[in-house]
Amino acid sequence: MYSNVDTFRTKKAELLTLVELLKPAIIGLNELKPKNCMYQLQECELTIEGYEMFHTLETERNRGICLYAHRDLKPSVCEHLNCDFLESVFVD
Repeated sequence: MYSNVDTFRTKKAELLTLVELLKPAIIGLNELKPKNCMYQLQECELTIEGYEMFHTLETERNRGICLYAHRDLKPSVCEHLNCDFLESVFVD
């Protein structure tokens, strides 16, 4: 499941409903933070029960991406990739 949420806070309830209905193995979200805003999302605001979360919230200049993988998949960050993308998350 993928969505450009264009501000996570305003879409969280809808997202959680979809996750409950569809039970996707992997969820990809981008544009978590609002445009032109210094507001910083907290990691605890993004958690989804049953999923491991990987994100780019520590970068202030970008709007944020988050990748969720169901815990049954036993996901981990793939750190050995060299990538030129300013904002990216790779999981294996």
